[in-house]
Amino acid sequence: MIFSIDKLAGVNNYRIYKNLTEKTNFPKESMDLIDAMGWVQNHSSDEEKVLFSKLFSDWRTYVGMESLEVEKFEEVFEITNSQVILSSFYIDSSSKVRDSENISNSKYIAFSKDVKNSEKVYSSENVENSQYINASLNILDSAEIHDSSKVRYSQNIFNSDEISNCYGVYSCEEVEDSLGIFNISTGKEIYFSTDLENCSYCLFCSGLKNKKFCLFNQEINSKDWFVIKELLLNEWSEEDKSLYKIVSFEDDKNEWYGFRYLSKTGVGFYYVAQKDFFQGLSSKFLKYIRSMPYYNEWLLYQISLNPKILEE
Repeated sequence: MIFSIDKLAGVNNYRIYKNLTEKTNFPKESMDLIDAMGWVQNHSSDEEKVLFSKLFSDWRTYVGMESLEVEKFEEVFEITNSQVILSSFYIDSSSKVRDSENISNSKYIAFSKDVKNSEKVYSSENVENSQYINASLNILDSAEIHDSSKVRYSQNIFNSDEISNCYGVYSCEEVEDSLGIFNISTGKEIYFSTDLENCSYCLFCSGLKNKKFCLFNQEINSKDWFVIKELLLNEWSEEDKSLYKIVSFEDDKNEWYGFRYLSKTGVGFYYVAQKDFFQGLSSKFLKYIRSMPYYNEWLLYQISLNPKILEE
């Protein structure tokens, strides 16, 4: 098949592709499609190859390629053991990938870079062993991460940075080993709490700064704190996780492979996320919380925004 850039004149990115061939001194004379891709292979930088991958991917979609041409396409753009790859570069053992670069052993990836052993990743970079990742950076062994960075061994994280071994985190930074927290800055082992700064070992706390070993905003003995924490977590079973979500991710594979977005983001989403997260408080778990030392009904309501707290 003879290659001609004008055969893509009806494609949305035609003008971009035209400028690309002019900028890179791509040969103007007619040539075989395989030779055209060979020229890219031998004369283009990696950055230029990414753009050419989009051009030839559109050619494959709108004009077509024969089997030998497909083999050359996959050789030039380093696509191995993969299927359904669109406008992407450096792809190995993956499927359903579009507009991405350096993807290995992954599927349902779009607009991303440096993704390994992952699934359903959109507009993210440096992701490994993770799934349901959206608009995030440097994610390892995690799931359900949105608009966050430097997240490890965590799940259901939103708008947060430097998070490790946590579940249910919204708008926090430099936090580890925590659960159900909102607007926390620097801390460790914080549970069901909001608006803390440089605090650690807190249960059901809000509005504190530079504090440790607190229960309902009251400082207690460290040994007692750990005992109370373990008893609480024994009541909060793994089954409850399905009820506690900072943000929910849809499981539509076509959407992940296309254009992933969250419809719930926007003004007031912080309030909605906090309120929704604690709506899953079961009657049994709530009854246990009310039996805890220093229980403070109004404080728990401020943290959870759950009207059930104020009910008799």
